[in-house]
Amino acid sequence: MENISNMHAIEKIIDKLEPDEAMAILTLVVKKLFPYVSEKTRLDFLYAFTGEAHQETLPGLVHR
Repeated sequence: MENISNMHAIEKIIDKLEPDEAMAILTLVVKKLFPYVSEKTRLDFLYAFTGEAHQETLPGLVHR
């Protein structure tokens, strides 16, 4: 349940920000985390945003 609690806390913070500011902050956070997670985790994260249709092109982006 702690993960859900953390997610709600993060959502509350993001909800207080302007959308552009929230995206900028989230971009920095994701860039910071990417080196520490597996390739599968990175791809799963990217697929969540782009959908299954882009599965052929995303692996190349993860390795940049």
